[in-house]
Amino acid sequence: MSVLSCRTWMILWLWATLRLSAQMSIFQPVDLREVGPLHVSAFCQDEQGWLWVGAQEGLFLYDGHSFRRARLPRAASARITALSWWDGRLWVGFADGTVLYSGQVVYFQRVWEDTAQWHVLLPEEARPRKAISGFAAGPTGQLWISTDGEGLYYCDRQQPYRVSRVGDKLRNSTLSAVCIDLREHLWVATDAGLFSAPASTPEQMVSIGGMPDLLTTALTKDIQGNIWIGTHEKGICRYRIEHRQLEILTPNWAYGPVTCVVVLGAEEAWVGTEDHGLVRVDIATGTCQAFSPGHPLGRGRIRSLFKDREGLLWVASDRSGLWMAHGRIGLLEAPVAQPMAVLVDAQGRLWVGGAEGLFVRKGGVFRPVAPVVVRHVTALWASVDTPLLWVGTFDRGVFLLTPEGRVVRRLTRAHGLPDDNVLAIAGDDKYTWLATFAGVVRVDRRNLECSIVKGVRAGYIYAVLIDRLRRVWLGTQGDGLFCFDGDTLYHYTPNHHAALRTVYSIAEDRYGNLWFSGERGTLLRLASDGSFRTHSSGGIHNAAALIIALKANADGLLVVGRDDGFYWLSPQPQGTATCPITIDLPPMSVGLNAACTDRKGHVWIGTTRGIWRIAALGEATTSAPIPVITSCVSLAQNKMLSTSQLSYGDNYLEFTFDAIWYTQHRGLSFRYRLEGIDLDWKLSQDHQAHYSRLPPGHYTFRIQASRCGSFEHAAEARWSFSIAPPFWRRWWFQGLAGLLAIGALYSWIRWREQRLKREAHQRRQLAEAQLEALRAQINPHFLFNSFSTLSAIIEENASMAVEYVHRLTEFYRNLLATQTRDYVSLQEEREHVQHYAFLLSLRYGKGFLLEDRIGHLSGLVPPFSLQILVENAVKHNVVSVNRPLKVELFVTEDGYIAVRNNLQRRVAAAPGIRLGLQNLIRRFRLLGQPPVIVEETERYFTVRIPLKSTHL
Repeated sequence: MSVLSCRTWMILWLWATLRLSAQMSIFQPVDLREVGPLHVSAFCQDEQGWLWVGAQEGLFLYDGHSFRRARLPRAASARITALSWWDGRLWVGFADGTVLYSGQVVYFQRVWEDTAQWHVLLPEEARPRKAISGFAAGPTGQLWISTDGEGLYYCDRQQPYRVSRVGDKLRNSTLSAVCIDLREHLWVATDAGLFSAPASTPEQMVSIGGMPDLLTTALTKDIQGNIWIGTHEKGICRYRIEHRQLEILTPNWAYGPVTCVVVLGAEEAWVGTEDHGLVRVDIATGTCQAFSPGHPLGRGRIRSLFKDREGLLWVASDRSGLWMAHGRIGLLEAPVAQPMAVLVDAQGRLWVGGAEGLFVRKGGVFRPVAPVVVRHVTALWASVDTPLLWVGTFDRGVFLLTPEGRVVRRLTRAHGLPDDNVLAIAGDDKYTWLATFAGVVRVDRRNLECSIVKGVRAGYIYAVLIDRLRRVWLGTQGDGLFCFDGDTLYHYTPNHHAALRTVYSIAEDRYGNLWFSGERGTLLRLASDGSFRTHSSGGIHNAAALIIALKANADGLLVVGRDDGFYWLSPQPQGTATCPITIDLPPMSVGLNAACTDRKGHVWIGTTRGIWRIAALGEATTSAPIPVITSCVSLAQNKMLSTSQLSYGDNYLEFTFDAIWYTQHRGLSFRYRLEGIDLDWKLSQDHQAHYSRLPPGHYTFRIQASRCGSFEHAAEARWSFSIAPPFWRRWWFQGLAGLLAIGALYSWIRWREQRLKREAHQRRQLAEAQLEALRAQINPHFLFNSFSTLSAIIEENASMAVEYVHRLTEFYRNLLATQTRDYVSLQEEREHVQHYAFLLSLRYGKGFLLEDRIGHLSGLVPPFSLQILVENAVKHNVVSVNRPLKVELFVTEDGYIAVRNNLQRRVAAAPGIRLGLQNLIRRFRLLGQPPVIVEETERYFTVRIPLKSTHL
């Protein structure tokens, strides 16, 4: 089973176990199979946004798909207890009191694998002996360090990380956490209460009164700068900085000691406990909601909680590993199978309607409303000027209900409605607009008088929206889009955009952009020029699914409900939107326009899997992948570059990159461009780019990341660098070269004169060498032996004597014909050798053998070169019938002509001046040919001469 399918089944199982009466986030397990079980105790995000995870097993960097272990020094062998990013460095605290900090990274964010890049803050004799329980980085240039038993320390950046210990008041206290608020005040949680002081004067530390439990166990701060305190027995408290007031938020706490706290927005806090797992706290009411004991996070100790820049909540449990949830997403079990209408009224009560009727949530439980008369609910709307709730139904018209659920009025055909089937309701300060199967009705709320809107064809009206400019928009089936702007009616049809034939839903975001869902799953935006622009749904599975619900929350997110699930976008002020954001959820279907935005800015959307909340956290979060250039490597030198000024030899580069996007890291795509080389962007799903032979110049490498394939307004990472020109292109070298050129010209003239003299001398030497070769061939010994052999043959075989004279004549004719030439063809030289071999065979009989294996090879050799080598073999070796001499001619693998004979040297040296082989070597050297190679072994004597090609 694949990893994706395993994860899908895990999500389905978790959803099945969540039968909750309170809205809860959906937590998903993080796959740890690559590294094995991790006992995580601390989280940290660096300035780039990478998530660092500290555990009993070591330090890890999580990039969204894998964990990479950082190699730590041997001194860091204890369990990691605290992490922090401060002053461009990663700070790591351990259970034995050791504090490490990393080397500062200038250009690229890398995984630290070299132990030399880590530094120990304090030597062993000066460091604490108790565990580091927390770090707090303040704006005054100090890092505060709390210990579990040895008080409080701080590290001063101004005096190269000098560490000092804070006063006697906290020295003997066990500190569980430390925090710095927005006023630069220091907060310390101890086993003797909560203490605070200005960070600039920590000696003024004072105890905070009114604590329900002196044993404080956790500290954090929210976006307003308020301090949140976890206690041992009384849950959590909040200290309001602006009012200097302590609030006890959980007076009925029953979940034991608190280990950690995280605040999401202004409405909820998540609390880790010692024995009861993870608990959600509703800040307004103090209501606590824990997971069921059957859920992996419903039991055991929560070691650490962390909220990252994307709004994700990370949870480390000692029993169930590492978990992650999107903080915006919450789930309630729906009271109906398919919610068709969802509304949160001014009192914050949640109303849900469907085929089973209408329900309202009170005291954490959904209760039916007017179950006898109100059935098949299809639309809900609440007026701001009256407490009445408008309920549209299928085939029963519209009901007006009090907040208590009592029906006070019903509108049907008898009251002026064209049809009793109502699909959508919207209203302004005077009128309520009802969309029915047979047209649109405008109801005057002062007297409930109904009037049919003219100009809109009778038919299905799916959506009604009144925008901030008081324009009324109507989406129809098959008849396009209508807009009432005062007394003017505008009609938009497929002539304006093909997808406008049917409009299912309409929404307006916080920037005033209007969004429409059309046919074939098309999402449209009304541009400032009046045209309709299509927004790509790339990256979403089954892009053709119908979009049937649109709503925007207070953070500006546009929630898009479809018939197979939902996602959200982050529109920009100019109207464009980032890629769709989704999370892993079980399959579901959204009801037609079953969505609403409550007064706090949250979006609620009804599906077949429950009622989902997409919260407005009221704080900045990352809504798109953030690309990061992780390294630049010079492949020529196989080293990672750390400077932007590169040498001429560093012109073969490999860039590696990634994107920080933990919400949906799978399926990211990239595009990159090297300005100065690439004319356009290059698309890739890899994490590498290569460039070779870059010429000198200035360059900028740019990288963008996307989840949907659309890179419009995508974040970008870039690195500019320069490749220096070679020294021969620099001014000082060119000036020097000019001076040297004059001297070189003079030297060349002198050299030419010397070369001419040398060539004349070489020609003279060559002539002398050829003369020596000729003399060697017509020496008296050879003539004497030849004529002696002829005399013996004449007596024995006259016809053979004639052949012998003929061969001897041909031999000397060839000698005289080629003695003045530098080269002869290989074939001519082989014929010359054959004549010579014939003379030798008559002289020595079977004592001499010549084997020619050269074949049809062609080329040029100096004249007599092979014949001299055959003669040398006969001259210096015993030749007899009992010890025959075999001479072989063949071609070697490297193209040389080899002359090889079996080695059987004479006892007495043969007469002669012994210059044949030396002259041959000298001739090849004077002709400018590769050297002659002489090889001698115990069995063979071999001479290899180069063959000159006829094509040269």
